Amino acid sequence: ALATYNVALLEQHGIESSIETYEAERRIEEFLEDGYQGVIFEWEGHAAGYCLYKLLPKFVFVRQFYVDRKINKKLRAADAFAALRSGEFGDYASIRLDVPDRATSSIKVWEELGFVPRSIRLELQTATKSGTRKSCGAVIYRRRWGRLLFLIIQHEKGGHWGFPKGHGVAHESEMETARREILEETGLSVDFIDGFYERLYYLTPRERRKEVIYFLSRVRTPKLTLQRSEIRAGQWLPFWETRQLLTYENTRLVLDKAHQMIKDRSL
Repeated sequence: ALATYNVALLEQHGIESSIETYEAERRIEEFLEDGYQGVIFEWEGHAAGYCLYKLLPKFVFVRQFYVDRKINKKLRAADAFAALRSGEFGDYASIRLDVPDRATSSIKVWEELGFVPRSIRLELQTATKSGTRKSCGAVIYRRRWGRLLFLIIQHEKGGHWGFPKGHGVAHESEMETARREILEETGLSVDFIDGFYERLYYLTPRERRKEVIYFLSRVRTPKLTLQRSEIRAGQWLPFWETRQLLTYENTRLVLDKAHQMIKDRSL
């Protein structure tokens, strides 16, 4: 339910309108694991929105807040916020929140409730070319005599070491793209592990923004058939050797999260 409302909130703000619910679920899970609390608002017996917040020593930080006025036009954000203050936030003297600068209607609502700007968050997008290219792939692992091994490949273009990934085609989901690209680049059929979804961004050599989605997958038949036009080499290595060979730090962080999930779940 929180994830469904999160998608609606992003659409309301006009950002990330293509986000899928399972991605939002993973985000919500990460926030809850990080100490955030979630509440769902009810209006006349129906779920009508949500809030995701964190209680900190000096203030409450509201990360997400959404009220679905399609439930009833009488439903107001001010009423939901008043319920939060009296029921959830207790005697906190300071409440802070972030609102996207394009969400002018939301900013007006919060200002009417007494919020005033305390600081301005600035962001620099370093890409010099418009548009974002997107690839999907996976961290792939297997067990050999009980030993955990990861697949690492060297891309022909650029010579860097990373994980299998590639661009999607029309009407493919992110997971379908990842499955197809893994099969094409390595010859492997994979089983995806539920609950792992990592997104990263970087600049291409031509200074275009690149988005990469990584899943976590396991194989039982590890024989590699490399696509020589795309892949120069491939190896199955233990965690630390894989980490050392990876070219980019952001990919190492994805590997770290995958390794932690495998350990936590005893996969």
